[in-house]
Amino acid sequence: MDKIPVYILTGYLGAGKTTFLNKWLKERSEERFFVIENEVGQVNIDSQLVQGKEVDLIGLTAGCICCSLQDELLDVLEEVSSRRTSFDHLVIETTGIADPSTIVSTFYKPDVEQVFELRTVITVVDALNMDFWLGSVSESAMQIAYADVLFVSKADGIGESKQLELTQKLAQVNPTAPILIGFQEETVDNIMQSRQHAERQLSQFLYEMPEWVSSSPHGIKTFSLVFDGYIDLRGLIKDLVVFLNKNLNEIYRIKATIAVQDYNKRIVLQTVRNGYSFSDGQEWTLEEEPCSTFVFIGKNLDQSGIRTLIEPYVQGL
Repeated sequence: MDKIPVYILTGYLGAGKTTFLNKWLKERSEERFFVIENEVGQVNIDSQLVQGKEVDLIGLTAGCICCSLQDELLDVLEEVSSRRTSFDHLVIETTGIADPSTIVSTFYKPDVEQVFELRTVITVVDALNMDFWLGSVSESAMQIAYADVLFVSKADGIGESKQLELTQKLAQVNPTAPILIGFQEETVDNIMQSRQHAERQLSQFLYEMPEWVSSSPHGIKTFSLVFDGYIDLRGLIKDLVVFLNKNLNEIYRIKATIAVQDYNKRIVLQTVRNGYSFSDGQEWTLEEEPCSTFVFIGKNLDQSGIRTLIEPYVQGL
């Protein structure tokens, strides 16, 4: 049986996650959804607001599945798995104050990964209040940093120049996440595209990316490193795992496309905390020179030290 596709929906307080979810469910009314709704309070108000004809829903209250309710999340996932034939997609809507990294890393656990396939992390960004939350609360920046897709809500309340400024700030924190402004006809299609297609797009995007570095005003540093030639991936991953474990709270995400000798496709590497996954990206064409591009997002990152970590595993052409 195919794995259960999972979408994580996050965003800070009042960003419009439930409103977005209802538009999503309406847009895909012919498909069946299972929704896990997390509310930090004793009473789960948001679960009463979710609308949809073909929706199974479980509410988790009085805590956050990123910390105090982690065991409960695993229990719920076990129940979800037992009801596999009754739905097509699983959506997890987090609390507004959630650090999504621990939720995402749950789906890198071997026993969970056998059953579930994490497709996309969607972060809803409040166009009217983003600057305030980013300047006040670290979780807001982390939600942006861990996203695969950024959806900007309430964009009709700001002008075009402010929208441009906002997208530039988002790209400073997370340059690899597509930014969707306002709910358009193609919004859900962009989010629910197959993971394989999304990773092909990512691999092409990274191939065209030069080296650069950016530090946001919120303490998050983002930079890219490009290495010509092939990489000894088996050797690198051993050191990389040690590095991730040592820097668990500093490295938010790594996204990379890696050229490996005698393999005709880019290998897409993605990490969240100390969890990682590999998948196939686009095939190399005869005209392309093999190279590997890494994007690092986190805090207190030693760019030269990370380059020194990778360089011994770069093989000449």
